[in-house]
Amino acid sequence: VLFLFNNSNKLSYNDVKESTGIEEEELGRVLQSLACGKARVLKKVPPGKDIAKTDEFEFNADFRHKLFKIKINQVQTKETVEENVNTTEKVFQDRQYLID
Repeated sequence: VLFLFNNSNKLSYNDVKESTGIEEEELGRVLQSLACGKARVLKKVPPGKDIAKTDEFEFNADFRHKLFKIKINQVQTKETVEENVNTTEKVFQDRQYLID
């Protein structure tokens, strides 16, 4: 995603999506990590924590960090109730064989 900003300083959500081909859910997490996390490599217009399809992103030329290499953590998605139930059920099934 960051390589796209070598050619252009400002890109819309749809421009990034078309250029990368990343799924919407994954792209939202990536852009949120880059624009809304601790290390704000991108500036988001309008400012906020949530990513919308109408947002635009601009390279943050003012970004500075004391380290040469930085680690940008990806935002974690929240597990839905259905996923939580499925996970709990699978864990229970796996443990049942060990108990017997």
